[in-house]
Amino acid sequence: MISLMNENVIVPPPYIRFDKRQREELLSQFGVTAPAQRDLFHQLCDSWRPFVDFDSFVGARLGQFPHVETEMVNLLARLKAAKLGMLTYKKNSKGDRSPDKILLCSEGEKRFWFAFLQDLIQTACENPNNPFLTLSLLKSRELTLPVEFLQDLSPENVSKSGFEESAKSETLFLLTLQEEKILATSQTLNLLMSFSVSKLRLSLKNPEVLTMISRWHNIPLSELTRKVDEKDLGFWKTLTETVIKQREDLSADRKLHLEKSFFQAAEFFRIYTGNQLEELRRQKEEQQDRQTDLRQMEQLILKDKEVLMPENDLDGHVRLLFAEKYGEKFAGLQEEFRQQFMTNSQKTGLSPIVVLKAGLVHRDNLYQFFVKRFEILQNLVWQDFANRMERLVRTSNRTGDLTFVNKDNLEHALSDWVGKNDTLVAELLDHPKLLAEALIHFGKNSLQLGSVEEMQALMEQLFRPGTMKIRPLQEIFGIDVLQLYEAAFRHLNVVTQFWKRLTGQYKAQEETFATLRLGSVKPLSIRVALGAGLKAEGARPKDPSADKPLESLTPEERKVRQKDWQERRRATARSADKGSEKPEKAPPVRVNSRHYSEKEQDSAWTSFRDTLTKE
Repeated sequence: MISLMNENVIVPPPYIRFDKRQREELLSQFGVTAPAQRDLFHQLCDSWRPFVDFDSFVGARLGQFPHVETEMVNLLARLKAAKLGMLTYKKNSKGDRSPDKILLCSEGEKRFWFAFLQDLIQTACENPNNPFLTLSLLKSRELTLPVEFLQDLSPENVSKSGFEESAKSETLFLLTLQEEKILATSQTLNLLMSFSVSKLRLSLKNPEVLTMISRWHNIPLSELTRKVDEKDLGFWKTLTETVIKQREDLSADRKLHLEKSFFQAAEFFRIYTGNQLEELRRQKEEQQDRQTDLRQMEQLILKDKEVLMPENDLDGHVRLLFAEKYGEKFAGLQEEFRQQFMTNSQKTGLSPIVVLKAGLVHRDNLYQFFVKRFEILQNLVWQDFANRMERLVRTSNRTGDLTFVNKDNLEHALSDWVGKNDTLVAELLDHPKLLAEALIHFGKNSLQLGSVEEMQALMEQLFRPGTMKIRPLQEIFGIDVLQLYEAAFRHLNVVTQFWKRLTGQYKAQEETFATLRLGSVKPLSIRVALGAGLKAEGARPKDPSADKPLESLTPEERKVRQKDWQERRRATARSADKGSEKPEKAPPVRVNSRHYSEKEQDSAWTSFRDTLTKE
């Protein structure tokens, strides 16, 4: 099938602009005398396009001309002989050739020869017994191609990627095989490759040929027969190399009946398999290097000085390390990192990098980071709400503070306080599923918890039993309102205390605040079992330019920062490789002391998560 590429720049042939008399004279020069064919030619010219669909054009004229399809085929055969146009073909549903496109062009222009050769090659490749289309074969048919349209196809471009790149253009190629010039077009290279394989397999059905190759390779005939039907590039490379190396012996044996095209097919496929294996090796190395770079980007977030990293900082570090290396492909690297490390396609679990409003945090650090921030708040919240209670008691609540009216008011007050003092903790508390996943990840991978019961005990530090719902903030922070009241009351002077007791104010307030006490619930310590996981890493000396944006750095500062990041990369590359070689495995799940398989472990943790999401 002819490509419709670059139709917008194709120039119509001159005769399209001729009047009817001039076209008639042109047709007479090439022996087109049938009135129906002349009328069809005029209509083709009047509706000219770079390629005209044959079925559509003929179908629209079924009532105008008798035998319109036959007339069209005959007309285009005359135009083809004059090199002014031709009919291209395609395979129909039955596998037969049927008319496809109509091409009208200037006499002998490149478009004509491209379509002409493409049609010949497609016809030749239908039968593996056919020879390759060569320059010498065309000359024997008294056909001469304009040499200015021909371009040598270098062996380096005989590969899958080379064929894909060539197919973007319309080029006529010459490929030297066994000292002969093989003709090809940029869009039939894959077809020629399939043709070569079919030709090789056909010849290898000859028991004599198969036996000889079996002996050379020391491979049993049954195994060799099986391999011939497979697509193992390594096998075909070795086989075709042997065929080319032993060409003289194979050609001299008349019992084998091997023609020159067999050796041409072997050479073509030998070049292809060699290039393809090298290309695959290079692609594998590039992909491994790319994965190392992607893991290093992950390590920047996992191992950097700060647990939380603003996205702009990551972008600056990554540009410094990889923008020059990847050039135009750098944006693709960034997108691949985002898809692979920052996007979670699973219903449960966390992506390696969790994106929060405050920045980026690695899932290995998320729960520990939450705990650090939470502990800071835990040390502040009691004092802040103790101060509120003191003002309420001292002024008899002249300000109308509603914080301690009931549990709902207290919960709203605590929530507002957290939001104002730490937006990150507030965000995680507002997204309990995210926090629960972080806690489960920490319990499985850092604490190596091996049973559902142990995980539930850890979960209940923050969540209501058996759910992913956050416990009341009053319980999490350990705010016992009655204790706050009693402490505030003790700070009053003795006279005021006496007066409030005498008038009954103390008793009334004590009864009111008793409804907000924690009762038997003890203040929580969510730091339980964190152990060494929260030990601070030794800080590195800070580079004076570290806080500057990348664009503001001098060339010297850029070199210093790049060197710093490269040193970090080398220092963490080994651990990054180790951490990425295998997917994380959950510790063995224990229920009633029974040890489960890996599949059963995954199922158990999934069931545990599913249970938590249900009320």
